[in-house]
Amino acid sequence: MSLIQFYHIISKLTRIKMDIEEKRRMRKATQYDRFLNRQKTKQQSTVDYGKICVREAARVDTWSTPHHSCFRCTIGPGETDEHIQLKFNEWLKLRRAGATVYCELIWKNGKKSDLVACWPNGEVEIIEIAVTESDESLKDKENYYPFPIRVVRGEK
Repeated sequence: MSLIQFYHIISKLTRIKMDIEEKRRMRKATQYDRFLNRQKTKQQSTVDYGKICVREAARVDTWSTPHHSCFRCTIGPGETDEHIQLKFNEWLKLRRAGATVYCELIWKNGKKSDLVACWPNGEVEIIEIAVTESDESLKDKENYYPFPIRVVRGEK
């Protein structure tokens, strides 16, 4: 065997070794990426994640964590007795179902929703109580709320 052939064999073995090491590094990186994705998915499927998302979308000067799961309503000319009763009944259902509920939360865009539910799986939904509201008004609300909206209708 000549020196040149020996050199070619050594360089080929070195490349094979480097390929094996690179594959190991890539496998470890892939395993680590999978681990991080699993952790992220676990974190996103918790009620705390939902609360963080709501907090980021709410107006900072009106945000208060002690208000979660406390029922509150505005009693004035704009809200009928039926609206208040429906809001309370829906709030009670949500609380009994295990949701953390915010009443009359003000968003960064200045709009105020009736109820915001943070579910244990991390999902967030906005519940609007509609007794005298028009369909156009509800369509507008879908556009300016940061989370999916569910409408609970009362009798007009």
